[in-house]
Formats: sequence, structure tokens, C-alpha cells
Amino acid sequence: MDFSIKLVFLLILFEPTLQQSCDVFFIIDGSNVITDNARSGDRLQQWYSIRTIVADVLQNLTNFNVAISIYADKVWQVATYPTPGPQASLIMKSLDFLGGQFAVGAAIKWTRENVITPNKQTNANIACFLLATYPPFGNDLIVWNTEKNLLRGICGKLIVLAIGRIDLENVYKSIATSSDSFLRIDFTNLSENKAIGSFMLNQILSACPSRPTSATFSTITTTTLRPAQ
Repeated sequence: MDFSIKLVFLLILFEPTLQQSCDVFFIIDGSNVITDNARSGDRLQQWYSIRTIVADVLQNLTNFNVAISIYADKVWQVATYPTPGPQASLIMKSLDFLGGQFAVGAAIKWTRENVITPNKQTNANIACFLLATYPPFGNDLIVWNTEKNLLRGICGKLIVLAIGRIDLENVYKSIATSSDSFLRIDFTNLSENKAIGSFMLNQILSACPSRPTSATFSTITTTTLRPAQ
């Protein structure tokens, strides 16, 4: 068989799709430039904190089906999202999309078309966004304005976490299902991590009432999660 034909076959075989039974969906900005005034090392530490929080939340969702879409401008950030602990039972799909920190609208569009509704079905999923660095602008702002409305129509509850810059607040608050499903995160105080994790978990549990409610966010991982070299 010709190599190009084999490649096409493999791409079709492993094309990412989100099953209709999926409960929780994360779209994560993998950019490491989170705040304008942070030093380079601080920015990376903030990104590691985000990864740690998400990983800990996932470990508490053992009764949930989860899918993950990560967009970033660094291949290693997209390709090495950690799954710590014995969480192999989670239905997780790491979907690679190099949207870049300026292309959140494009990232949502790609994820919606290729993952959430590949067969045009409507799913009552929850989507948890961790959006960092910059609001959409230019051509991407046009895409964003369209996609945020489409996504709100698909998801049962849309949770937005705006990270770092205060000017993200109004932009990202507009996409949240309600005011109580929006949270702006300031990582100048890393002790907030547990509160952020609890917020995410409570939102997920309230959006999935048919699921067991035994999950609790009791611990935060102290190990720094670092990218592959």
C-alpha cells in the first residue's frame, strides 16, 4: 500500500471525536505568556499551576467521561499534557491544535467542528475554558463572536476561567452561561489553587446532576508539572 494512502487511513482511523456520553469538556489555552508584567519564570510557573489544577480536578472526576482540547503556540505544551496518577479509566482525548495565544476563536471553531459536533449532533456537555493571555482581536475577534454563540448553544453549561489580565474579564464573561460560571484568576497568590479547583469541581457537579456527587476536591498536587525537553 502506498505510504500516502496508509497515512490517510491512519488519520481517518484515529480522527478525534467526542462521544455523546461525554460529560466534561476542557478547552485549555496552553500559552506560557500569561501576564504582561510577569517575569518569564513567573509566567512558566503560572502555566505549571494551571496544569496542576486541571490535573487535580481530573483526578477527582473518576465517574465522569472527560475530553480535553489544548491549543498553544508551542508544540511541547500541546503534546505533553500530563495525566498523573492511576486515572486510566477516564475517557480522555488529547487533541492537538496549534492555535496560538491570539487565536482563541479559531481554536474554538476547530474544536467545535472536529471534536464536539463532528456529526452535527447536539450534546448537552459542559465545557470548561481556561483562557489565558490575550482576548481575541482582528480577524479572530470576528470568528470568536460567531463561535461563542454556537458553543453556548451546544453546551449545557459553559464555564469560563479568565487568567491574569483584568481586560479579559468583560470579553470572556460574555461567553459564560451565567455570572456564577465565570471566574477571573490572579496567580499572584498561588494559594488560590485549591479554591480554583473547588470552583471548577462544583460547577461540573452542578451541571451534571445525574452523575454521582461523591467527588471532592480535597488536595492539590505539590509536584511541579514541567514540559518535556
